[in-house]
Amino acid sequence: METTTVEPLLQFCYDNVFETNISVDYIHWFLIPAVAIMLLLCFMEKRKTFKPNIMGGRPAVVRPLGFLDEPANRWGVMFVFGSVTGNVIQIAQKAVSDELNWPIWARIFMVYILCLETSVVCYPLFACMTTRHKLVGAIAGLLYSLGWFTLEMVRNVAIGICFVKYVDPQRDMKMSAHILIQEMPVTICNFLVVLKFCWKLYKCLRKGIYKISHEEHVKLCKSYHLTYVKHLLNKRSLDNTNETLTWKQKIHRKIIRPVPGFRFPISITITSFMSGVLLYMVGLYCAMFMEIQSKTYFIDFVDLIRAANVIATMITLLCGIRNIYILLMNYRRDMLLLFKGDKSFIPNTVQTPSPNVYMAQGMRFIGTSITGMFWGTVFCYLLVFVPLALMFMIIKILNLRKELDEMWKQFQWLIYPICMVIIFKVQTFLIGRYFIQPKINAEDKYRPLAVDNRNIYDVFSFFTIFLNASIGLFTFLKRILLGAFLGVFMIPRMDRSLLMRGYEAMDKCYVNYIGMIMVDVAHNHPVMRVFCFLVKSNLENRRDRKPLRYAVENAVYGNLSFSNHIPIETGNSIAKRRWWLALTLIRNPSLVALRVRESKREESRHRTTLSLTDIKCDDKTAIVDQENSADAWGFSIRCCRNYKFEIPSNILINLMALIVLLSVLVIYTGFPILLRSLMEEAEALAQAT
Repeated sequence: METTTVEPLLQFCYDNVFETNISVDYIHWFLIPAVAIMLLLCFMEKRKTFKPNIMGGRPAVVRPLGFLDEPANRWGVMFVFGSVTGNVIQIAQKAVSDELNWPIWARIFMVYILCLETSVVCYPLFACMTTRHKLVGAIAGLLYSLGWFTLEMVRNVAIGICFVKYVDPQRDMKMSAHILIQEMPVTICNFLVVLKFCWKLYKCLRKGIYKISHEEHVKLCKSYHLTYVKHLLNKRSLDNTNETLTWKQKIHRKIIRPVPGFRFPISITITSFMSGVLLYMVGLYCAMFMEIQSKTYFIDFVDLIRAANVIATMITLLCGIRNIYILLMNYRRDMLLLFKGDKSFIPNTVQTPSPNVYMAQGMRFIGTSITGMFWGTVFCYLLVFVPLALMFMIIKILNLRKELDEMWKQFQWLIYPICMVIIFKVQTFLIGRYFIQPKINAEDKYRPLAVDNRNIYDVFSFFTIFLNASIGLFTFLKRILLGAFLGVFMIPRMDRSLLMRGYEAMDKCYVNYIGMIMVDVAHNHPVMRVFCFLVKSNLENRRDRKPLRYAVENAVYGNLSFSNHIPIETGNSIAKRRWWLALTLIRNPSLVALRVRESKREESRHRTTLSLTDIKCDDKTAIVDQENSADAWGFSIRCCRNYKFEIPSNILINLMALIVLLSVLVIYTGFPILLRSLMEEAEALAQAT
């Protein structure tokens, strides 16, 4: 009886869990409901331009989401992307595994086919989440997402049962727990997608709104666009005093540094969300893989390798989070500069492409950035783990052989870089003390860049030529190692080019980032959006002579009737004169002081209008300095009332570099000693035999 119950379960585990993945095998069946839902949504829409008279304009193309427009269900779209991330990884693993005994060229095409299949299978989730037919989208999306969630739960249960029963006792580790914890973000996102569709269905039934119009579905101007334009016209201080802010608000302002009216578009939020999920999954997968390898091949060093594994995993996750944060902040800085028409941060070699090239580059941004996060996580983990594990192993072996003291003697080479630092400091001190002319004014911060005591300066420069040449040996070695180290660390960063100036066009990832921000600013410029909305509302008011409905997204701005501010007559109206006056004063700020003030009576009559004397045309905002990159942002913490603790901007990179440098130094000094000891033992053994 026992064999009949165990053997089918063992066969099921080998067929569906160990050898292949159960979700990859059964996901092909989702093509049937996916195509059915897509056809249903297509027949509910009408074509507008392409032969609208045939079949009543049906079917029409249903887009999954608006990459250039802000979708209504922003969080729902991100949850869907998080839920499909795991399936993409699983299909890629199956494509490159040895299960398919196909030639290499066939596997390459199989990867492309599986990617297209994944897009088709995931298409209904996005289309149902963003469709304007709310009731149909909620019901179809709920049923479809329940199927996804059920398959994910069946897969997790199968993994738990099979690994606990057959794998964990053999390898003396809880692999089932590792795998389930690794897949936790995908499971949570699947559950949140189901909840989102349930909430969408509940709102439809409660409000009785089952369908919305195209004007409501895609809004030309939204509340944050108006906020940004209002902030441009009146840059009054929006910061509250420190007494009115809670500690949570202070931390939020210190880390995020918000800009009024700026909101990250859906493309960059999708990139950040999927990069975070991928960072978590790949980082834990690397940790689990190294844990298995250490218990298989390095039994005597399991504890040391586990310590190196924990340190490498924590640093990798922290570095990945920092890269995502800096990417968001630098993206906001670049977009705000482009809003002002400033393209100085874009290299000249990247400013020449045509619009179609820019658009093609922008389309590749999301997929390229996700791949960059994958490779960046793997290389960052290996860069920390391999030297750290080798350092621990070498120290333990030398300690067991009683040769650890020999390694410390090799650290005498550290005198060389220490002397180099001392010589640099002495040179800087002597130059500042004897070779620079005194300050012109007493309140100047620095002395002028002018040589004093030129004869002594020439003699000092002559004697330091060969000294600096000897120091340059270590300086260039440091330059090479630091360039390689930062290159590995900057792999996920698409907002910076990894190549030197003049070769930025060869870095396709950076070029894709430039194309994406150029497309975004061309379609989502707040001033352009507000201007087009005002023109559109003016034309509709002239035609209908009634206030606009569903003008903007926010209810506060939705109560505004632009028909009161935009006159129907085409003559020289007050509003038109005020707009011309505002434009003149913005272009000529010196005229503000010469302008005749209006009387208090007239000012009280138009309390809702903006006083043009409050308009400030500063290039820098008081909230965030757009000229500084987020890489240079540091923090200061006050403790014990008067003591101020400064946190440098690149503390994480410096910590990572220190660990790698120390590990490489120990390997460089200890490995030759270990190798020489092993060779002596081999020679002694050969002579004895």
